[in-house]
Amino acid sequence: MFFLNIVAIILFSFLFITISWGQNVDTKNLLKSWDGLGPNSADEVSVKDSIRQTVVLNQTEIKTIYFSAESKAEDASGESKIRYSIYINLNYADDSSEGGINCTFKPGTHDWEKVEGYYTPKKPIKSVEYCLLFREHTGRAWFRNAVLTESGSKKDTPVKIQSSTSVSIPFTDSRISKYGRYVDDSIGTNLTWEGSWLRFKVSGTTQIQLNVQVNLSSEATGVYSCYVDNGVRVSGSVRKPASDQDQTITLVSGLTTGEHTIVIQRAEWRKDSSIVTDESIKIKNIILDDGGSLSAWPQTGTYAMLFLGDSWAGEANSVTRFMDLTKWNIWPVAFGGFSVSSMNTYYSCKALGIPQTDPAQQLCVIQFGVNDYNGGVTEATFKNDVKSIMNKVATEHSGIKFFLVQVPANGQNYFDKYGTVLSELAEENSNTYYISTKSIADSLEWSDKFHLSMASRRDVYAPFLDAQISNCLSRRTGKP
Repeated sequence: MFFLNIVAIILFSFLFITISWGQNVDTKNLLKSWDGLGPNSADEVSVKDSIRQTVVLNQTEIKTIYFSAESKAEDASGESKIRYSIYINLNYADDSSEGGINCTFKPGTHDWEKVEGYYTPKKPIKSVEYCLLFREHTGRAWFRNAVLTESGSKKDTPVKIQSSTSVSIPFTDSRISKYGRYVDDSIGTNLTWEGSWLRFKVSGTTQIQLNVQVNLSSEATGVYSCYVDNGVRVSGSVRKPASDQDQTITLVSGLTTGEHTIVIQRAEWRKDSSIVTDESIKIKNIILDDGGSLSAWPQTGTYAMLFLGDSWAGEANSVTRFMDLTKWNIWPVAFGGFSVSSMNTYYSCKALGIPQTDPAQQLCVIQFGVNDYNGGVTEATFKNDVKSIMNKVATEHSGIKFFLVQVPANGQNYFDKYGTVLSELAEENSNTYYISTKSIADSLEWSDKFHLSMASRRDVYAPFLDAQISNCLSRRTGKP
């Protein structure tokens, strides 16, 4: 009898361990503490707007996820909508994404309420962003016992999961202002030159996403630079698809829901070869949160200005977006790494097989020197290259005025090497002005060997160009 009891205990213990192990596989909470210091997400936390965690799953097969939390509220305004909820965003293994999966809490005043849901994804999940929202409500809300688990199948009847409705604005919307060299076709907008940009305002959204069609020979990072309220940039990336494939990339997240100005600029995902190949990234739609809105934010300047340059007028180091756009209506034509010779080669090309057709311009700023100097271009060659591009521009824009800018130098010899020939060109040609930057050289700060810091571009260099161009327009000669 004693032997049988021992066997029974061993068998019961083995069964208990097996059951417990199976439960742990299915019900292990994947969330950590909200302060990031421990494994416990059960602690009570007060939320105003949102808190979130990203959990990497790297699924190799489709598995259902389960999520739950408890919340209590005090005078929470509004209706039971997704802005007071558990809110789930999924990133799939193929780098596509899905958002808006949610379970909502009741508004008003109430004690602890638990909501929960299961969701079976369309594809294996790479990562889950788990959010607790209390957004655009007055009153107060607390959360506790937040749970995210992964299981092989749906086991219980879930609380109904409401799908968030996003706002999708097509690329043809007239409220989206487009400047620089881009190509619109039946699919989308392809910003073919790095200087090109889109401008608009948004409100009522916490994020900005782009639905793009991608045709690349390899992966591209930093595809677009997105500037919010003229601040520092954030950028998006795309992966090489098997063929022309739609992808959704998130440019900005974590916005407050007030009004924001937005500039989306082509960034440096390829060098000049991408202008003359069939590689493309076409913006099809701008996607905002449910309830988000987009409004026009055009340049309002009275002077149409063609701005030719290298990375100083394109990609992450652009000075043009800081200039007075109530005075200048800037049409940037720029590409990082360009010399004047490169501009001469590609000036007449908008994209593969498509000649450029810029709108009529009154003024033209030509700002080169960094890449020419690094390439060992002589003064005579530099002068001939600048004159050549001036001739091309003048042929297309009758009576245009030129402003030849001597690029600031970070310990380099651009001043002495090219300043004299730019001054000579201003003397030798009508409607041509030379702008020296020597007077501000000591007040500039640099982000690297060749580019100004954002603060210097915004607070020193852009206002200096505004003032110098205005001053030149008041004179009759091109002498400095």
